[in-house]
Amino acid sequence: MSTTPNSYNNNIMKIIEISLTILSVILAVICVPKPIQYNNGEYEGLVVTIHPDITESDQLVANLKELLIKSSTFLYGATESRAQFKDIAVILPELWTQKSEYQAIPDSHWDDGHIRISPSTHTLNDKPFTFQPRGCGQSGEYIQLTDSFVEKLNQNTFDYPEKLLVNEWSHYRYGVFDEFGSAGDYRYPTFYMTNGTIYPTFCVSGIKGNAEDMNGNTCKIYSTGRVDHNCKFIADKSDNSPIASIMSLPHFQSTEKYCENNTIDPKVNHNSFAPNEHNIQCSYRSVKDVIDSHHDFTQSNTNVYTEPNITVYQIEPPKEHNQDGTFILALDMSGSMDSFWADGMQLGITAFASNSLDIHPIVPIDNDSRKNLSDTIPPQLWGGTNIPRGLRSALEMLRAHGLDGRGVTIILITDGENNEDHHEFSSLELEILNAGVRVDTIAIGYNVEQKLNDITTQSGGMIYHVNEGDDSAINTYFTDIITQQPDIEDQSVLILNREIITIGDTTVTKPVFIDQELGKNTKFVVHSDNIPDINIILISPIGEIYNDTNYKIINNKQFIELLITDSEVGEWKLEFSQSTPGWPLGNITAELSVTSEPKDRKQQPIRVNAFFGHLDVTYPSSALIYVQLMKAYNPVIDAKVVAVIGLPGDQTIELDLYDDGAGYDIRANDGVYTTAFTQFNLNDRYSVSVKITDIPSVTRLITYGTTLPVATGLSLKRQAPNMPIILPGIAPKISKSEFQINDFIATDGTEPEETIISIPLNGSFTRAAEMGAFLVDNFNLGSDGMSPGRVTDLQVIASEDNRTVELQWTAPGDDSYTATKIDLRTSLRPETLYRQELFDLNVVIDDQMLDTGSLAPPEGHTIMKVKFQIPSALLMSANTPKVTVYFGLRAVDDNTNWGEVSNIAFISVEPLPDPIPSTTTSIPPNTTTPPSSGSSCGNTSCGDKTVIETRHTVVVLQKIVRMETNLKNQTAVQIPKELGLNTTFTVTSDGITLLNVTLESPNGTVYGMTSDWAVSKPSESSAGFRIPVADAGQWSVGLEKTRSDAVVADVSVTSDERVGQSYE
Repeated sequence: MSTTPNSYNNNIMKIIEISLTILSVILAVICVPKPIQYNNGEYEGLVVTIHPDITESDQLVANLKELLIKSSTFLYGATESRAQFKDIAVILPELWTQKSEYQAIPDSHWDDGHIRISPSTHTLNDKPFTFQPRGCGQSGEYIQLTDSFVEKLNQNTFDYPEKLLVNEWSHYRYGVFDEFGSAGDYRYPTFYMTNGTIYPTFCVSGIKGNAEDMNGNTCKIYSTGRVDHNCKFIADKSDNSPIASIMSLPHFQSTEKYCENNTIDPKVNHNSFAPNEHNIQCSYRSVKDVIDSHHDFTQSNTNVYTEPNITVYQIEPPKEHNQDGTFILALDMSGSMDSFWADGMQLGITAFASNSLDIHPIVPIDNDSRKNLSDTIPPQLWGGTNIPRGLRSALEMLRAHGLDGRGVTIILITDGENNEDHHEFSSLELEILNAGVRVDTIAIGYNVEQKLNDITTQSGGMIYHVNEGDDSAINTYFTDIITQQPDIEDQSVLILNREIITIGDTTVTKPVFIDQELGKNTKFVVHSDNIPDINIILISPIGEIYNDTNYKIINNKQFIELLITDSEVGEWKLEFSQSTPGWPLGNITAELSVTSEPKDRKQQPIRVNAFFGHLDVTYPSSALIYVQLMKAYNPVIDAKVVAVIGLPGDQTIELDLYDDGAGYDIRANDGVYTTAFTQFNLNDRYSVSVKITDIPSVTRLITYGTTLPVATGLSLKRQAPNMPIILPGIAPKISKSEFQINDFIATDGTEPEETIISIPLNGSFTRAAEMGAFLVDNFNLGSDGMSPGRVTDLQVIASEDNRTVELQWTAPGDDSYTATKIDLRTSLRPETLYRQELFDLNVVIDDQMLDTGSLAPPEGHTIMKVKFQIPSALLMSANTPKVTVYFGLRAVDDNTNWGEVSNIAFISVEPLPDPIPSTTTSIPPNTTTPPSSGSSCGNTSCGDKTVIETRHTVVVLQKIVRMETNLKNQTAVQIPKELGLNTTFTVTSDGITLLNVTLESPNGTVYGMTSDWAVSKPSESSAGFRIPVADAGQWSVGLEKTRSDAVVADVSVTSDERVGQSYE
């Protein structure tokens, strides 16, 4: 693109005019901490911040250092010498006493910290907590500790706090989850039953303790085998045998390892049966497996342990002339820049094209300097785009002013990819990181240098993308950058953001709700290219009228700003009309933005925190969008949250976000709303904004059973899960690791669903946020490589007559996408369900088996329910008081893209008596074939009727075989005369390589694994036989161990009917 020097200079003048006028739109995007670097087994750049409301305490600082050192030592051992902390910065509040041993830092935010020390008065309790909204293997947002937790480090309030911090670090860095059940949590209960035996929910077996309800009484157990979710497990601290896991028992002295798979040591062997959060979110992988696959450990990096270097910084008081921070505005003035921007504040300006030019040194901003800065804008610099030159010029200006970079923001404005000195990016990135400078980038258009994107994110900055000529958007982004404040409690709230107002011949009325915690410095900002042609009247809730005598007109009459320093709570109204009705150019378009500050920082309003799963999305991955909605530490649930995605070009798509615990949403009703965007059209950048409204009589606040506090501060805390209670010594009851039904109070029926403790909102509200943009690559238009989402909330909700069960789940699909089929299966062994390669071996539940419901998926996030009878063959031949039956499902689309297997639901029911040998349980049709030539019709048509012949596949046997001390086992199988076609005998076991499997027919013929009928799949942990036509009578499956190790195997037999049934 090209432009004349005069027109380009006019555009730059507009930028400076806007950027030197502090406008009003402050966005609800919380600061992103700078990424931690992992180099050669060491973590560098870890930042710990202390909230300014915490009382000064030398003991807290000393304890914090001790905690960090001990945690680094424990982390080093837990990761097998692969990880430790190297450099840690602890940042103290500005108002604490200045001391010579503290290094000064010009500016910092509490939410710059990876670990944040919060006042105990602002939180529900003192348990460490990680805000972890993303899925398995994905990083969290931050770790939160309280001042009380740190102050009482050596007072035995929390056992082994260094292990607790490494537990939280594992959540935060490696994306693993808790491996214990939590009392009061319906989804992750404290106990679970397997075939009549009840176990506490841990990642290893053998953890001893006892059970009681919230009142200290005996817990209930329902006829489905489910222990009441309010039952607590009280672990016996005198048992020092457990060494795993850090994610379930960090408060045990003996705990030192993560759970892992495929080990002969039961003390660390991962229990994939336990219904804990980690198993469900990570598809039943062990914690160690997830950690080992983390990008930190893709290569072997072990190192000698050294104590971390901890530097204590203190925020220095702002200088009198610099109350709002230091900014350097770096302008791309190459020949390709022909559009203009809006808003910003800076103390120095540098420009670049092929070369760079310092337009104005860093100076305090006042009326005179504003004019001087505007007057110094030169004619256009012609040439290419040299981004490294512009950034390096900004760093040089910084050094010339005597600043070290910390607390300084470079605002880079550019419209193109770099085309000169590309090799300079690598050294420049290191230079910027070492300087501690934050880089925020405003990109005009969508072709932005990837290296610039990397520098921006690595420095802790944001990248914003706008279309050319979009003044309002740039104004919004500029003010987001320049108005970030150290304390989130004081930040303005964005009520409306760039709301489109179309003004025709009649007056347009726009209501705006100011909720009860807001009202200080409320600003109404209207942007339009036709401001002189618009009449605007603002009416307060009590009827007071504000007109053009109250307006502040700025930026060549493109913006109108109205400031109300103390506004009433309630519904305000803005009336828009044309100055001259019947205006010859037709309708006038304007954009309205509204912000307001809290009247009292101790009475916090509803706040928004919006962020992406990843800034870089590689197809066929989805673009994940998260919005956290909180009022103090109370989640706001059942609100209307909508993401507006700007596609490359002018098209936008709106998507609803959900807080229902389904799909990519990790936890229901925690105030974090989630959606997955998949409607890509190009490999390019996609901008995202968010708008939020309450739903009258529906939107509520979660209270966690507590009264809302009078004074609350932080808006970033959800309730931490309840870890198992630890007794100070030997349990008063007999400790045990396995429980029986008679240890509980038997209760008929199904456990009632969890009750959500909440209160209604007091009045209406609206909110908005700008999120920046994500980048998509590897997308090919017309391709369909995306699989349906994974179901994570499958559960049994009802049971009747010991046979009939009702399942419920949320249909997969986030945006316009809907799966075409649900493949539902059942088994006696959960591992044959959650292991994708074994899923097809399980018994099918199809639509013809259903009493109620359908397996045809509706629109995404719709509740699905089905009711059916458990196949009787699964309930026979059991020698336990209860049989545990497992269920799993997956979705498929019309291009046969299969989704991942869901979480595993289960129910425990009484076994059925063995059938007489000539009877079997028939599973309705799952294989359809046309009639043979010998059928009554001779082909598939009988007159005007179409006839198909369907053969039933019958599950003859599914049985668990436990070989502990015995070396051999024979399992008898009766094949009735009605069956025998395509008969399969399958043995599935993690110890399949330790077994010799044989099959004996009714006439005494013995088949080994070298026979023609043998099917051996060691990689899938299975072996067996497929007999095309099996004789009727008793067959026998033989198992013989080659070693004395204990082996558990699943023996399953299916067979087709010899004569099919005809259906019209």
